[in-house]
Amino acid sequence: MEKSNNLEIYINEALTEAAQKWSKIIPSLKGKHAKHHLAILTLLMVYGDKSTWDLAKLYLEKVEPQKVKNKTKEAFFHARMVENSTIYKRLKFLEEKGYVTKIGKVYHTTVKAWFLVMLVNPKIVEILPMERFNTALEELQFNKSTEEFASNLIAESEPAKEEIIKTFQNLVKEPVAAKTFSDFYRNLFWAWKINLDEIKAEQLLELMFTQIKRLGEKIKSKNGVTVKLP
Repeated sequence: MEKSNNLEIYINEALTEAAQKWSKIIPSLKGKHAKHHLAILTLLMVYGDKSTWDLAKLYLEKVEPQKVKNKTKEAFFHARMVENSTIYKRLKFLEEKGYVTKIGKVYHTTVKAWFLVMLVNPKIVEILPMERFNTALEELQFNKSTEEFASNLIAESEPAKEEIIKTFQNLVKEPVAAKTFSDFYRNLFWAWKINLDEIKAEQLLELMFTQIKRLGEKIKSKNGVTVKLP
């Protein structure tokens, strides 16, 4: 699948899903800035770390190509300047919410951003470079209680952090698994009244593993056996 030809479709599908199912869980994906928020994160995931100026060009070419179709170089440059101003403001907001970090002149997506995009439109895993998702997971700094908690749930052949990373890799490795991942956690976040915009990535993972623990205890209680997850 050619990612450049389909990115606009994926983003529009995700916006529809966000409006129908996620607006109370992810407030940043409703309102007039929703498309920019989702598009910026998706572009950074697909194309890697970029500056505001580079993102403005990508946004016009991949997300709203009709704005610059058959435009002269001068008209494209003007449109890019306008888009650059908008994207700069949206990046500041996304940085404040923990979805991106700035490294020098470029912006970098956090694992929280990856969860947001894959939760809202699981099919997008078809075009996302999973090696970048793996890098985002590895950048997480788990506190001691999270690692100890995870160690009690998983096989002890590898350190807890490596097993945590493998767990989430498996959850989103292809669209069917990602859809299950999305449905499960949407119901969970609804029940817990979670606002994804306001929660830190480490807290998000702890909540996810708390639910895994509860599920394991429920299975253990029902069957009278010890369950190792994932």
